[in-house]
This record gives sequence, C-alpha cells and structure tokens, in this order.
Amino acid sequence: MAILDDVQSPLSEKDVSIWANVKKWGLISALVGIVFQLLNQISGIMNQSGVVIGLYTALSFGVSIALYVFALREHRDQELDGFMTFKRAFYLAFMIGLLSTVIVLIFNYIYMNFISPSAMDAQLETTRTMMEKFGMPEDKLDEAIEKQRQSLSSPLSIVTGLFGAGIVVAILSLIVAAIMKKERPMFGK
Repeated sequence: MAILDDVQSPLSEKDVSIWANVKKWGLISALVGIVFQLLNQISGIMNQSGVVIGLYTALSFGVSIALYVFALREHRDQELDGFMTFKRAFYLAFMIGLLSTVIVLIFNYIYMNFISPSAMDAQLETTRTMMEKFGMPEDKLDEAIEKQRQSLSSPLSIVTGLFGAGIVVAILSLIVAAIMKKERPMFGK
C-alpha cells in the first residue's frame, strides 16, 4: 500500500520551460534547412522536371515533420512525464519552426548577396524560365524579375519571407501537434 499512499502530483506544463528545446531543435532544423538550400543551389534541382521538384519538396517537408516529431517526443516524454496538451505541442513546434526559419532566411540573404551572388542570378533565371512557360509577356517578365531582384537584395526579404514561411510553419505545427499530443487521463470523471 505504500505505493498508493505515495502519489505525487502530476508535473504541470507551466513548471517546465520549452526554450531549451526550442533552441536545440530550432538550430538543428536550421542546419538541416541550410543543407537543403545548399543542395538546391549546388544541384540545380529547381531547374529539373516537376516530378523532381515535387520529390525534393516532399522530402524537405518530410524531414521537417520528422524533426518536429523528435523535438516534441523528447519534450513530452523526457520533460513532461509522457503527456503534453495540443496547445503546448503546437506552440513548441511553431517556435522551433519560427527560429529555424529566421536563421535560414538570414543565411539565404547573406549567401545570395555576399557569398555567392551568382546564386541569386541562378534563382532569377529559374523564375524567368518558369514565367516564360506560363506565357508572361517579355516586358512584364523583365519588370517582375527586376522587382524580385530588388526584393532579394533587400534585408526586408527576411521579414517578407518570414510571413510566407510562417504560414507553412503554422500548418506543419498543427499537423505535428495533433499527432504528438497526449492528454493526461482524468481520473474520477
């Protein structure tokens, strides 16, 4: 009976910080994202067929989801006694994705503007080719490419990229949180 008399109160999510987990997994995710960006630049994947681009994109999303799952599982099982609410899981995944995205966007800005400006030219050429396939008139095409060049050259590209990527991060976070949540059973109800 000693075990039954020695009931500890369950660990509350409020008692455990997420920030060590966010930093660790955000940096890991950012590193993986940078590797994917460099592979894209080196291999020219975005100049390949739609099937290759689709497979590359699916692999990238699959790796991101796997990293979120590892992070949430570690936090839930090692820091929260095996239970985590949907809200906590979403917030953790979203913050990891946000940190990772900011780091990757800063890297891309530095890479394209200072380390390898030819990477920007290659990306713009890929965009031009895609727009030509859609039948965009030449004068509009030149204007669109110049606007994109100015956008990529500006530090504001980090902010604008964050808005678009934030939506993707939120969707991935919702999916992973729904999978990884594990509510504490309520006894006596």
